[in-house]
Amino acid sequence: MNQTLKTIAMAVTAFLFLPGVINAGDAPLPQTGSLQTPVPVVISYKKRNNNNKPKAPSMQHIECWYEDGMLTLDFAIPEGDCVLTVTEEQTGMSSGYSFDSAPTAQVYIGEIWNATIEINTENGHSYEGWLGD
Repeated sequence: MNQTLKTIAMAVTAFLFLPGVINAGDAPLPQTGSLQTPVPVVISYKKRNNNNKPKAPSMQHIECWYEDGMLTLDFAIPEGDCVLTVTEEQTGMSSGYSFDSAPTAQVYIGEIWNATIEINTENGHSYEGWLGD
Protein backbone atom coordinates (compact mmCIF):
# COMPACT_ATOMS: atom_id res chain seq x y z
CA MET A 1 0.00 0.00 0.00
CA ASN A 2 1.60 3.30 -0.98
CA GLN A 3 2.12 6.18 1.46
CA THR A 4 -0.79 8.28 0.11
CA LEU A 5 -3.29 5.48 0.69
CA LYS A 6 -1.90 4.90 4.18
CA THR A 7 -2.27 8.60 4.98
CA ILE A 8 -5.85 8.68 3.71
CA ALA A 9 -6.73 5.50 5.60
CA MET A 10 -5.27 6.92 8.84
CA ALA A 11 -7.14 10.22 8.39
CA VAL A 12 -10.44 8.44 7.77
CA THR A 13 -9.90 6.15 10.76
CA ALA A 14 -9.03 9.11 12.99
CA PHE A 15 -12.12 10.97 11.82
CA LEU A 16 -14.38 8.02 12.70
CA PHE A 17 -13.19 7.95 16.29
CA LEU A 18 -13.06 11.67 17.06
CA PRO A 19 -15.44 12.87 19.78
CA GLY A 20 -17.83 15.66 19.03
CA VAL A 21 -18.94 14.51 15.60
CA ILE A 22 -22.39 15.92 14.95
CA ASN A 23 -25.15 13.33 15.04
CA ALA A 24 -28.38 15.02 14.00
CA GLY A 25 -30.48 11.93 14.78
CA ASP A 26 -29.56 11.86 18.48
CA ALA A 27 -29.93 15.51 19.45
CA PRO A 28 -32.08 18.48 18.55
CA LEU A 29 -30.58 21.07 16.23
CA PRO A 30 -28.57 23.60 18.26
CA GLN A 31 -29.15 27.33 17.93
CA THR A 32 -26.56 29.34 15.97
CA GLY A 33 -23.42 29.82 18.04
CA SER A 34 -24.15 26.86 20.32
CA LEU A 35 -21.61 24.32 19.00
CA GLN A 36 -18.84 24.01 21.57
CA THR A 37 -16.10 22.27 19.62
CA PRO A 38 -15.02 22.54 16.01
CA VAL A 39 -15.88 19.48 13.94
CA PRO A 40 -12.96 18.28 11.80
CA VAL A 41 -13.68 17.61 8.14
CA VAL A 42 -11.43 15.22 6.22
CA ILE A 43 -10.56 16.60 2.78
CA SER A 44 -8.76 14.35 0.29
CA TYR A 45 -7.51 14.62 -3.27
CA LYS A 46 -10.16 13.57 -5.77
CA LYS A 47 -8.71 10.75 -7.87
CA ARG A 48 -8.66 11.13 -11.63
CA ASN A 49 -8.09 8.44 -14.21
CA ASN A 50 -4.37 8.61 -14.98
CA ASN A 51 -4.11 5.31 -16.86
CA ASN A 52 -2.56 3.65 -13.77
CA LYS A 53 0.61 5.71 -14.08
CA PRO A 54 2.44 6.06 -10.76
CA LYS A 55 2.38 9.54 -9.28
CA ALA A 56 4.51 11.08 -6.55
CA PRO A 57 2.61 11.81 -3.32
CA SER A 58 1.37 15.37 -3.02
CA MET A 59 2.77 17.69 -0.36
CA GLN A 60 -0.65 19.35 -0.21
CA HIS A 61 -2.58 19.07 3.03
CA ILE A 62 -5.85 20.88 3.69
CA GLU A 63 -6.96 21.35 7.27
CA CYS A 64 -10.69 21.85 7.41
CA TRP A 65 -13.13 22.22 10.29
CA TYR A 66 -16.75 23.27 10.80
CA GLU A 67 -18.04 25.36 13.70
CA ASP A 68 -21.24 27.39 14.11
CA GLY A 69 -22.10 27.34 10.40
CA MET A 70 -18.57 28.40 9.39
CA LEU A 71 -16.28 26.13 7.34
CA THR A 72 -12.61 27.00 7.84
CA LEU A 73 -10.06 25.83 5.25
CA ASP A 74 -6.29 26.09 5.57
CA PHE A 75 -4.17 24.99 2.58
CA ALA A 76 -0.55 23.97 3.27
CA ILE A 77 0.30 25.09 -0.29
CA PRO A 78 -1.95 27.87 -1.69
CA GLU A 79 -3.62 26.99 -5.02
CA GLY A 80 -5.19 30.34 -5.94
CA ASP A 81 -8.91 31.05 -6.17
CA CYS A 82 -11.14 28.10 -5.30
CA VAL A 83 -14.77 27.12 -5.76
CA LEU A 84 -16.36 25.25 -2.88
CA THR A 85 -19.51 23.21 -3.54
CA VAL A 86 -21.52 21.96 -0.56
CA THR A 87 -24.27 19.41 -1.31
CA GLU A 88 -26.71 18.54 1.47
CA GLU A 89 -27.42 14.82 1.71
CA GLN A 90 -31.11 15.05 2.67
CA THR A 91 -32.26 17.59 0.09
CA GLY A 92 -29.63 17.14 -2.62
CA MET A 93 -29.36 20.94 -2.85
CA SER A 94 -25.94 22.36 -3.73
CA SER A 95 -24.49 25.75 -2.87
CA GLY A 96 -21.35 27.25 -4.38
CA TYR A 97 -18.85 29.57 -2.70
CA SER A 98 -15.64 31.25 -3.85
CA PHE A 99 -12.56 31.84 -1.72
CA ASP A 100 -8.81 32.43 -1.99
CA SER A 101 -6.63 29.59 -0.69
CA ALA A 102 -3.64 31.81 0.22
CA PRO A 103 -4.83 32.88 3.68
CA THR A 104 -6.86 30.69 5.99
CA ALA A 105 -10.35 30.93 4.49
CA GLN A 106 -13.60 31.07 6.42
CA VAL A 107 -16.76 30.40 4.44
CA TYR A 108 -20.20 30.66 6.02
CA ILE A 109 -22.23 27.66 4.82
CA GLY A 110 -24.94 27.72 7.49
CA GLU A 111 -26.18 24.96 9.78
CA ILE A 112 -25.59 21.75 7.84
CA TRP A 113 -25.47 18.25 9.32
CA ASN A 114 -24.64 15.84 6.50
CA ALA A 115 -23.08 17.12 3.30
CA THR A 116 -20.45 16.37 0.70
CA ILE A 117 -17.83 19.02 0.09
CA GLU A 118 -15.98 19.50 -3.18
CA ILE A 119 -13.20 22.02 -3.79
CA ASN A 120 -11.91 22.91 -7.27
CA THR A 121 -8.80 25.08 -7.37
CA GLU A 122 -7.38 27.54 -9.88
CA ASN A 123 -4.43 25.14 -10.30
CA GLY A 124 -6.83 22.50 -11.66
CA HIS A 125 -6.91 20.20 -8.62
CA SER A 126 -10.08 18.78 -7.09
CA TYR A 127 -10.61 17.73 -3.49
CA GLU A 128 -13.56 16.15 -1.73
CA GLY A 129 -14.71 15.63 1.82
CA TRP A 130 -17.66 14.83 4.05
CA LEU A 131 -19.31 16.80 6.84
CA GLY A 132 -21.44 14.84 9.27
CA ASP A 133 -21.70 11.50 10.96
